Amino acid sequence: MLSAIEQTRLRVSKDTEAKKKSQLGQFFTPARTAQFMASLFVAGGSRECRLLDAGAGIGSLASAFLEETE
Repeated sequence: MLSAIEQTRLRVSKDTEAKKKSQLGQFFTPARTAQFMASLFVAGGSRECRLLDAGAGIGSLASAFLEETE
């Protein structure tokens, strides 16, 4: 799933002017950064986990987190 999101991120980033991205506050997280961030989570004893994806853009962090915890 993360690889598909990364392809979308690259396409959207390429097709959107830097000025427009800045106006919209769009700074989509690269897959590699999202994977690193997801690796920082420590497994606990509970199966319940809460993740606030601060960017909440195209879902890079959430996707990386899900892949990390599989």
